[in-house]
Amino acid sequence: MIKSGMKLEEVRKLARDCSCDACRHGCSYGSGILIGSDIKKLSKLLKMGEKELEEKYLESTEQFGRTFLKPKVLREGKPYGKCIFFREGVCKIHDAKPMQCRISMGCKEYGDEIMAWFVENCLVDNGSRISREQYEIYAKTGGKMLER
Repeated sequence: MIKSGMKLEEVRKLARDCSCDACRHGCSYGSGILIGSDIKKLSKLLKMGEKELEEKYLESTEQFGRTFLKPKVLREGKPYGKCIFFREGVCKIHDAKPMQCRISMGCKEYGDEIMAWFVENCLVDNGSRISREQYEIYAKTGGKMLER
């Protein structure tokens, strides 16, 4: 169903907004990566500048040789934890949440494929040798890949 070269608009049609338990599950164990205009949308929703947003609510993460921003994770001494914006079982930034969160579909049989699409199309930089090499390691060690 989800193919390697699909456009974001096509993926979004399959990833409609959902707040079921399966789709919210990841919010208790981490946060989604911000890409594209996500930071602008989030700073507008929270009525603060991008720099203030980054200082108060975001942290960096490295994926496939690249550095991204994501909402802070409240780890409480563990390597994982709840997203800073996930309170009382609800996403407090639902209207401006990260792209990775918006397309996450834990309740659909193709949820893993959507995340594989996100990795391939949003995280891996095919122009970077390091990014491609790390993606190859990811694939060899069981990371989900899409049909071409």
